[in-house]
Amino acid sequence: MWADTGTIARTLPWQLDRNRRPASYRTYAVVTDQRLIILGAPMGDLYRAEYLWACDRADIAAAKNMSLSNDRSDVVIRFADGSWCRIRVASFGIDRYLVTPHELISLDALNATQRQTVDAFITKHELHLPPVISRRPSGNFLVEGRVGDEPWPRNARTVSRIMGHNGEDAEAQPGDYY
Repeated sequence: MWADTGTIARTLPWQLDRNRRPASYRTYAVVTDQRLIILGAPMGDLYRAEYLWACDRADIAAAKNMSLSNDRSDVVIRFADGSWCRIRVASFGIDRYLVTPHELISLDALNATQRQTVDAFITKHELHLPPVISRRPSGNFLVEGRVGDEPWPRNARTVSRIMGHNGEDAEAQPGDYY
């Protein structure tokens, strides 16, 4: 971490440091359309999660998976005030959710052909939860779902597709995935 007194990174919770927290304790990042929230809980017990920290998405200037880490699980988050931190994450690709503003689309907002395409996607992949649909900078829609019903991201697999305005397969444009 690099952070002067009074900067955003300086306010990060000490529980993010694996060497300082109990071995049976885990931290979890929750990314919403407006905030990055850090929760902490005893391993495997999210029902007892406690709020540790949050910042507005607008406070995050950049986030990048470090390609040189063995399993690409290290992410550097740079904040708008110039401070930064490097954290280890279990979900590869979380960096794209931190910096790209997404216009989330509800299933009800889709036209009939888009809804048919999404319904076929749900059936094909046997999704137990509704997919997340976002309008991308190109105007295409990214449809993402989690395969399996395991509660831990490490045991889950994400499936996705790029959909055009009429529900058709669309060729990915720059920014559609990242």
